[in-house]
Amino acid sequence: MDIRAILTDSFAFTRKAFFGNPVRSIVFLLLGLSMGFFFSAKNIIPQPGHFRICWQIFYSWWVWGLLLIVFWLTYTLFEGYLVRIFRGSAAPPSFDKGTGLIKEGVLAEFLILILSLPAFVWMFVSSSLPVLMVLLALPALVSPVSLYFYANSGNVWDGLRLPKIILAVQKTGWGKYLAAWGIVLVCFLTVMAVNTVLRIFLVLMPFVPAVLIFAIKYGFFGYSMAFFHVLSTRIFTNVLNVAGENNGCGALESL
Repeated sequence: MDIRAILTDSFAFTRKAFFGNPVRSIVFLLLGLSMGFFFSAKNIIPQPGHFRICWQIFYSWWVWGLLLIVFWLTYTLFEGYLVRIFRGSAAPPSFDKGTGLIKEGVLAEFLILILSLPAFVWMFVSSSLPVLMVLLALPALVSPVSLYFYANSGNVWDGLRLPKIILAVQKTGWGKYLAAWGIVLVCFLTVMAVNTVLRIFLVLMPFVPAVLIFAIKYGFFGYSMAFFHVLSTRIFTNVLNVAGENNGCGALESL
């Protein structure tokens, strides 16, 4: 499977995941809205005069605590779904067995946290920004392979074996793996550009209520980011699966 075939499959898979099943479509919509509205909460405090609702309630610590819990559960559920995508099934997975999704999401978050630990430590011991950027870039670079191993073995520690991760990238091919990252970056910039155009368009709409503009702007942001993460996860899954097929059945999982 070449890059073009990988992209074709990834877009078809993501489209089917979001629009192929009514229940799954509603779940994605709710997840996207939840994540988008959480990030928007801080932006509505300075402009209470634009709304009829008293937004000063967001100064309450218990409201922020509740928002954090809701966001964490939402993000964890979504992260667990991405773990299921990394298993490489032909059809998009369902959101059944929610407890299992949350458990897998928590373990995926733990995995990413451990990979990012050197960057967090460096933040407290030094002010060197270039080193910090490198320490943040490295876990981001290897995290797809790390999550891929965890998803397919069920053992979170498999995702922390750096020699195994590096060998997997070598079997995939550094060129193809970095090309996948380049494609993912282009997709991310495209999503951000679409969101920027939408915000400009909404500002130019004089008769649209402010609350509706708020809901569309941040709701679409969360929804489009969820779409991007599913797409990028499928791209990396296809790239790593092709490496496994080229090196023998289950080659990557057995490293």
